[in-house]
Amino acid sequence: MYILAVETATTTCSVALASDTSILAEMLLHEQHHSENVIPLIERLVADAVCVRHEIGCIAVDIGPGSFTGLRVGISTAQGLAFALGCPIVGVSSLEILAQQVTAPEASVCPMIEAPRGQVYTCLYKMDPNGRLAMSREPTVARPDVWVRLLSGTVVFTGLGALRYRNLIAASYSGRALFMIPPLAQPRASTLAVIAWEAYREGRACIPELLKPQYIRQPDAVLPYPHTSDLCK
Repeated sequence: MYILAVETATTTCSVALASDTSILAEMLLHEQHHSENVIPLIERLVADAVCVRHEIGCIAVDIGPGSFTGLRVGISTAQGLAFALGCPIVGVSSLEILAQQVTAPEASVCPMIEAPRGQVYTCLYKMDPNGRLAMSREPTVARPDVWVRLLSGTVVFTGLGALRYRNLIAASYSGRALFMIPPLAQPRASTLAVIAWEAYREGRACIPELLKPQYIRQPDAVLPYPHTSDLCK
């Protein structure tokens, strides 16, 4: 069985195909026209991986927070594919994806995604006694200079929000601030697929119509859902 992962929450559109925890293929496109690019990217991924469509047993998708338009494109595409293939779906937070891309066992991890009005979507993760990242502060939307004053110790800041406000964070934070390199500051479909596989094995997949986005703040406008192609015909 394969898991197909779709990630469109930020400026990068990426898709990945995984079997168990092995990533078979991943494709990324650094363009913002996700509604035009995501289905052709999936079609190419499946074709290049020589994957038979009925072998896809679960769809994984980034549910946010992030770009409202990007989230709607990704979620509606994933739901359409899951309905057409008759398989369950797993939604994963973009903040969790970013946090899982950090390797710093002694530090807390603070993912940040850009939000309107000079704010960021953020939360905090710490390593639990079992060596797994666990959320220690719930997701919120805040000004980065205000948010970091609530934190302490060594913190790895990651995500495009952290890169954009790096100087402000460094000036406002009283502890030791580390920053991830740009290539790991975007949530990737390959990381999403690994997280989703574990969720699927634990029985945390759901039917497509139950999947909800994690906006954190409400969108300013209602946008139409895009259409899927003939991928699942």
